[in-house]
Amino acid sequence: MVKERSALALELRPGTFGKAAAEPGLIAVEITGVSLASVLAFKGREPDVAALVREKLGLDLPQAGKFVTDGAVSISWTGPGQWLVAIADMPAGRIEGHLGFLSGVAALSEQSDARGMVQLSGPRVRDVLAKGVMLDLHPRAFQTGDVAQTPIGGIGVQIAQIDDAPTYEISFARSFAGSIVHWLAESASEFGYRVDPARG
Repeated sequence: MVKERSALALELRPGTFGKAAAEPGLIAVEITGVSLASVLAFKGREPDVAALVREKLGLDLPQAGKFVTDGAVSISWTGPGQWLVAIADMPAGRIEGHLGFLSGVAALSEQSDARGMVQLSGPRVRDVLAKGVMLDLHPRAFQTGDVAQTPIGGIGVQIAQIDDAPTYEISFARSFAGSIVHWLAESASEFGYRVDPARG
């Protein structure tokens, strides 16, 4: 069996780069082994989707601009009646079957092979992101549990704040992986940055 290659395998190599510093300003790690699916509620069926998700996954659907998680399953709001479901440690191609309980109330679309994910943290992470993210990431405006669709360096991404450190998780179309890493390297070099081995 051929092992599936991660979205950033060739572009995001572990190591320390940019300005030499006692502590890197940014730490980046690719998140792998996550299955993704978009969920679009059929007209008038959003309450049914919410009830089924609560019953089967134990989570309440997030409100606009929010995400919810129990550590293994995450659900992000992506638009009215639309969500992105992420399940850790699930092989690609399995998530649609796992969410089969939504058949008849929502349309499902597998996204696992189409997207890459990277987690960013470190003392200068907001400064790095400010160079390309068209959002106000100050704690008064964007907090843990918030999620948004936004361009980074002209590339559409989803960004979520997953803790108060702060740590951010960014997902993007797999075809833009090289461009995302190039932007990240240019933006983080002045602070020094470290790439840790992929996790997942």
